[in-house]
Amino acid sequence: GGTDGGHDDEGALPRLTVFARGYEFVFRAKIIPDDRGGEKQQFGVFVTCNPLRGENDVNQEINLKPGELIDLGTFGDDDDDDDGGKKTLSAFIVKNYIHKFKIGRWGVVSGRDDAVCDPTDDQTGKLRGGPSRRVLSYVRKHARGERHFPTINARIAPDMSVHMLFGMRYEGNWAEYEAGMQELVPLFGGKEVEVTASRSYGFGSKQVAGSKCLQSIGVFQTGDVVACVRQLDRMFDSSEAIDRHPSSLIERSKRVVECLLDRAEKLLEMFSDVKFRSGDDCGIGVDGHNNSSLISASQHLKKLSRMLGEHH
Repeated sequence: GGTDGGHDDEGALPRLTVFARGYEFVFRAKIIPDDRGGEKQQFGVFVTCNPLRGENDVNQEINLKPGELIDLGTFGDDDDDDDGGKKTLSAFIVKNYIHKFKIGRWGVVSGRDDAVCDPTDDQTGKLRGGPSRRVLSYVRKHARGERHFPTINARIAPDMSVHMLFGMRYEGNWAEYEAGMQELVPLFGGKEVEVTASRSYGFGSKQVAGSKCLQSIGVFQTGDVVACVRQLDRMFDSSEAIDRHPSSLIERSKRVVECLLDRAEKLLEMFSDVKFRSGDDCGIGVDGHNNSSLISASQHLKKLSRMLGEHH
């Protein structure tokens, strides 16, 4: 069992206490120095543990089978709905690009068809109220080249909720598993240890990532384009909403809209000459949608392009 939502006094950052296998694990979110030597504020989560001493079990040791993980609870916001908390990977790619990849560290692939659990606000890119009070939202993604192993893992429950699990995964390589477990030895000696999550996807530098994100739009299908249009509508639902955003974000949004519009028009051209037979499931209607979905999406994109173009 465990309790979430507690806070340390400094900065009111959250902490999580979990009782498992004869130990009390305390996870604390902290502000840590920029690993690149800059002044950018970043966060990390650190864990300590203490044995639960019973009358007849003073020296109780942790008892985990190889690869067994400790459930830390669900990730995200209990109030998330289908349109807000979980979205398609394509919509998340677009939103992440527009927000300069600031939200990428929070996203967790969470279900069927690469759905992403996204605990950030569409307008600001910052954590929404619920997730900001949860310590697991502050776990760093494990960077390439780091010597230590990720020990926070995401798993999908049958109800499609995202559970975060603590421990070293065993994936058939015993030497790697032992090396990862060795990094947890100081934890059971009273030391504080940082925990990180696996980086499930990444593109390298922001410049490379930006190019690849825009390139990926070029292979989006109808469902992807429609999902991205819905995402953009949530971010830019009025001229006033557009005016609230900085110019740099507007410029990135213009590039996204241009790429989406180009893709929508190419898909329309691709299927304009295809003759669909009524009720024929073998017809080439991308993602099961007919041209009306693309036509509507294209119209929305053209309107948004004009609105963004009017922003100064």
